Amino acid sequence: MSKENEDYPYNLEILRKKVKNITLSVRPGRKVRITAPQDYDVSPYLKSKEKWIFRQINKFEKLCPEMEDKEGLMLYNGIFYPIKEEKNRCGIFPDENTAYYNSVKNFKEWLKSDLRNDLTLRLKEHSIIMDASFKGFSIRTQKTRWGSCSTSGKLNFNIRMAAIPDNLKDYIVIHELAHIYQPNHSPDFWKIVTEYDSNFKSHREELKKYWIMTETSKVWNTITEK
Repeated sequence: MSKENEDYPYNLEILRKKVKNITLSVRPGRKVRITAPQDYDVSPYLKSKEKWIFRQINKFEKLCPEMEDKEGLMLYNGIFYPIKEEKNRCGIFPDENTAYYNSVKNFKEWLKSDLRNDLTLRLKEHSIIMDASFKGFSIRTQKTRWGSCSTSGKLNFNIRMAAIPDNLKDYIVIHELAHIYQPNHSPDFWKIVTEYDSNFKSHREELKKYWIMTETSKVWNTITEK
């Protein structure tokens, strides 16, 4: 993987691989990724796609105006906190309206532990209500999704869930537990989800915004890169 800086007005990442076809994607935070052969000059291609790239960038920015001037804040449980480095403190302190960290590694471990305790209670409650038996869960740094369910019934959740409010955490838990019964996103799957979360459509839309927020956040980018 390499980055080639030609003063593009966005954050360009170029992946050089043994591929025949070029792929291009745009992510929140003005992040543009292109996959191309080793000796391929990407400049003309990016120039030809310039209008499309900026349409995608503008779409993300319009979807999430809440992030304006908040890239350096810690988003936790749907609330933005100033974050400060302090030798002997690590965690979120709502009474002080501040997040403290003594190292990125320790802060990430604190978030994982806090989220694990939170999800343990939510999974216990919803699995009983849904009569869904699962085989444990883990918290990971996933790049493309909030959660997943394996064929064996083990659940995986994204550490980014620490950023979102309680109602959205509940939706993700319900969503993944529904996969215990239906492994795909068939109409039968959504019937199960609807039974336990009648507002799931609005929750899905809200999650898109929170994904953009965590992708745009300098703090969350640092956490998920470690």
